Amino acid sequence: MFISLLPPPVMAGEASRQVATIRAQIAALGGRQVAVVADAQVLRGVEGPGSRGVDLEALPAELLTARLTRMRSRWKLRAHVQTRRVPELEQALGAAVDRLRARHDVEAMLTPADTPVLKHLAHRQKLPLIQHEYAAGDEPDWDLVRVDARSGPRRVDILQRFRTFCWLRHRAGTPALSREELLRLVRGRPAAIVAPQPAQFRLGIVVEGEGADCVQRFSAADLVSMARESHAAADILIRHQAQALARFTPACGVGDDSATSAAFIARCEAVATVSSAVALEALLMGRHTLVVGESPLRLAADPGFGTRRDPSQQLLALNFLVGSLHAPAGLVFDADYLRWRLGQPSELALYERHIDWLRRSRDTSSLARPA
Repeated sequence: MFISLLPPPVMAGEASRQVATIRAQIAALGGRQVAVVADAQVLRGVEGPGSRGVDLEALPAELLTARLTRMRSRWKLRAHVQTRRVPELEQALGAAVDRLRARHDVEAMLTPADTPVLKHLAHRQKLPLIQHEYAAGDEPDWDLVRVDARSGPRRVDILQRFRTFCWLRHRAGTPALSREELLRLVRGRPAAIVAPQPAQFRLGIVVEGEGADCVQRFSAADLVSMARESHAAADILIRHQAQALARFTPACGVGDDSATSAAFIARCEAVATVSSAVALEALLMGRHTLVVGESPLRLAADPGFGTRRDPSQQLLALNFLVGSLHAPAGLVFDADYLRWRLGQPSELALYERHIDWLRRSRDTSSLARPA
């Protein structure tokens, strides 16, 4: 059995994402393979015929209220929870895990948050930790989710993982897929792929959800300020993602009303973001892309507004990001896949399994791997 751990929601909209995640876990794993620890309000949103038989453990009410009162800012509290150990939260989660372990044989912990609290809790409980992104994102046609599995509180070195991937790929003679092939594989619907068209704006800026500003060195305001140093407001298109709390005025740039992120990218010569996954999509669409936050996407992104990354190195980074670092959304809560990830497969094994799964799900026989 897996234990799904969701710390109490702090920001607006976080509770609904947690409810969607729990429902997706129960639907994929079944009530006998997952138990859930979450805020009581979140668990009430899950209750229904689909959750019967699922072992649910509610966290104490108002667990972070005293800390929020001291900090006075939900953004500051969110950053605190994501970057530091919080004793009252760690104690409450640990007590819930102890109760569940007394009733079930637990294999690993599942969580959408990569925080010191959860990493230290997993280490103390001697349980592997599988971290995944939220099941419900802003772009339903995008079929990739970041997944990581670890057996201890070790630091994940993304650059070393990339170097290992390149070495294993070279040794095995595995060819890299083109941008076009990768884009066709990760798009959930062929209609979501936008045909090339003349760009209307010099730069597109993606304003992310509240989580990015809380933990990154740069905020959306910093990014807009940087862009305005070299671009007029009429040349900037700003896309506010669904969870974005900050809204920028026309003095900063033109508001985007595109139906999808792909349509937004097609309107721009270049795209800039703090850490949004839209940057990966822009790179696959061949756009000049800048990522200013601490994100693995910087492996493939361009170094600056006026400079380009080496194309061959960029293509290898895109293959790593799509095929190894991320996983198809359809595998994230598959029990066999999760158990396979706990065995610490190699970077090349991850790549081959993910790409093969995407090929089969798309029925893309024209993308057969060349001999």
